[in-house]
Amino acid sequence: MNSFYSTCQSLHIQVMRAIALGLGLEESYFDAFISAADNNLRLLHYPPTPVSVFKGNASQVRAGKHSDYGTVTLLFQDMRGGLQVRSSEGSWVDATPIEDTIVVNAGDLLARWSNKIIASTEHQVVEPPSQPTDGLYPARYSCV
Repeated sequence: MNSFYSTCQSLHIQVMRAIALGLGLEESYFDAFISAADNNLRLLHYPPTPVSVFKGNASQVRAGKHSDYGTVTLLFQDMRGGLQVRSSEGSWVDATPIEDTIVVNAGDLLARWSNKIIASTEHQVVEPPSQPTDGLYPARYSCV
């Protein structure tokens, strides 16, 4: 996990440098703010869930709508699906997993640092689109 954490920190720096360039800033503009490597690594487990939990209850979710508080969140998803992001028009859009890719969510801190040029990404985890087995949606894992 320490090695993975270091790899994520390096990727975080690369993403923030790309964002700086996109904002018309020096590539290293954010380096001093993120070099302490004081970010988080969370391993999330959504347990198997009976189909009955979601049926007849459209508001039931695995993780309610929220935005993240940091600069960016790197989401390493399994192929189970269920992540949705709110579009700029306000509708929920499925973030269909693509193998060997990482979803990058902008956080509240980046929205503040960019004067909201980059909006914080509101997201939620809903009923999986996958087919249940024996009346259960399988467990879901996410590294964020």
